[in-house]
Amino acid sequence: MSVAGTTVEEATQHALELRANNRNIEGSHAFREQERVRAAIEKAKKAKASRRARNPYEFG
Repeated sequence: MSVAGTTVEEATQHALELRANNRNIEGSHAFREQERVRAAIEKAKKAKASRRARNPYEFG
């Protein structure tokens, strides 16, 4: 889809389709599960960093 060849209606329709697609992805169980896993990984990294700060000799 070239920018020069699109009309306002086509661009608006495309934007609405993208928004609907994003909403479907966010509402799906897989997306929520992926976000939960990502948050758990971040939490584990922070916990490891704080343990390392408290006792650096455990991490050789």
